[in-house]
Amino acid sequence: NNNTTTATTTATHTPHTTTTTTTSGEQKSAKRKEEAYRKRLDGQRTDRQDNISQHRAAADADDQHTTATATSIPPATTTSATTGTALSPAERLEAVQQLKKALTPEVTQPTERERADILSQVVRHLSGITGAVDNKVAVCCCEALSLLAVRGDVERLQAVLDTGVCGQLISLFSAESKEVQAAASQVVSNLSTGDKSQCKILMRLSVVEALIPLLTCAVSATRITACDTLANLALVIRQAIMASDVVPTVVAKMLSDRSHITNKRAAAHLVRNLLTDASADQVREILKSGPTTECLSGLLALLKDSDEPTLLNVLQALCAILAAGTPSVIYFHLVEELGGLECLEQLQCHNNHLIYEASVGIWESYFSCPEADYEPATHSHVGMAANPHLAQYN
Repeated sequence: NNNTTTATTTATHTPHTTTTTTTSGEQKSAKRKEEAYRKRLDGQRTDRQDNISQHRAAADADDQHTTATATSIPPATTTSATTGTALSPAERLEAVQQLKKALTPEVTQPTERERADILSQVVRHLSGITGAVDNKVAVCCCEALSLLAVRGDVERLQAVLDTGVCGQLISLFSAESKEVQAAASQVVSNLSTGDKSQCKILMRLSVVEALIPLLTCAVSATRITACDTLANLALVIRQAIMASDVVPTVVAKMLSDRSHITNKRAAAHLVRNLLTDASADQVREILKSGPTTECLSGLLALLKDSDEPTLLNVLQALCAILAAGTPSVIYFHLVEELGGLECLEQLQCHNNHLIYEASVGIWESYFSCPEADYEPATHSHVGMAANPHLAQYN
């Protein structure tokens, strides 16, 4: 009986133990699933919080940009906030400096609408200068306008031209201050890089006549800026420049042996643009006003220069000059007398392919055949047509 009781007890307890073990395993599995589920929820919640933080940071950055731009562009005003009268020179200068600062590359660039607002204010400040020119304000206004008149950007150049400020800028060429002259001439130089219609606006304001005195200015940088401006305009208004005293002034003051090399390079650029696509008659007229010997001598001296753009400018000018010769006016004799042949021979060993090809082309066209075989150019425009290698450079 005792054995029977023990067996019964064992049989009774065995299923209970198995059920307990099974229930405990299920609970652990469920617990692990719950923990995994909670981790997924926590991860998703963290991701959402990160996204919200990123969006908030982006929104804050936009707000900061808007605030910074708005604060960097002062409100338009021509009167003092304290006295209610017209701005003093110091107040005007401070206002223009803030406008200029908003345009500098170091800060966030303004939108097109903000640029238009800045342009309007700068022009207003420049126009507000009466009587004796306040040099610092004028220079600062011109520097701001130079940043607004982006070279070669037709739309932004037109925005400046539409303000009607060009007449005042050109009038500043005759200011007593050399700094004002330099700053104003730089703005006009930028404007001269526009299209044909924009260059003609400058021509109607007599810009050529106003630039001639700057070619003899005591400040070398201003002379170079004036010469570069005329070089840009020469491609559009060649005849107006030819009718003025530009060429003889440039040859005498900037292409002479006494001139600095940077002045000579600027002068060669101008002569090259004047001769580019000019007719044979125009080339001879330009050389005659030079006068011819001085002009050729100055150009040939630059064939010893190491500056490659200058060499290409001179070679193109020389090509146009030689092609414009006539049986009675044969320029290659003068080139030979002035030592040009030796320079052309040396350039035929130049590493720059364009310079090599151009010098070889000129040599073969004008100096490798007997004089009896010389034939003057018969086409109306002799610039690059006489040397196709230089056409690649243009």
